[in-house]
Amino acid sequence: KEVRAVVNKTAQFVAKHGKSFEQRILASKDGQTPKFSFMHAQDPYHAYYEQRIAFYEQGGTDAAENADSEAKGTAGEAGA
Repeated sequence: KEVRAVVNKTAQFVAKHGKSFEQRILASKDGQTPKFSFMHAQDPYHAYYEQRIAFYEQGGTDAAENADSEAKGTAGEAGA
């Protein structure tokens, strides 16, 4: 779950500041650590990372997404 939090936050910044921001991270000392390995195409989390960038670029927010999933969970419980 911690990896997803880092992926989400990084994807938000890349969506806001562009791919040049991503390159700055990769070129930094931190970018060479396992914490940011999801930024490399061969990493299992890379597809999720790219999807999150697109999500944020299209105006998606974590708050709206969480509210939507909570609403779906409540609706599912009501039908049980």
